Amino acid sequence: MSWQMDGRIGAVTVGESRREGFALMRDKGRHLIAFHVLPGEAYAPSGPEPSLLDQFVTSDADFEPTAA
Repeated sequence: MSWQMDGRIGAVTVGESRREGFALMRDKGRHLIAFHVLPGEAYAPSGPEPSLLDQFVTSDADFEPTAA
């Protein structure tokens, strides 16, 4: 199976950091999500430097969809 558009809003925990964003694409066959982090407080002028890790591939099991 190939990558397909997804669009679900949710979160992924990377190390000790919970990242809010959305599943941009999904490969159901390989159980992978292309996750895109939404800008948040980290991008505020008083916040820390923005992370360079704003889009990455992770396991489908690591994705926590937001309840609708």
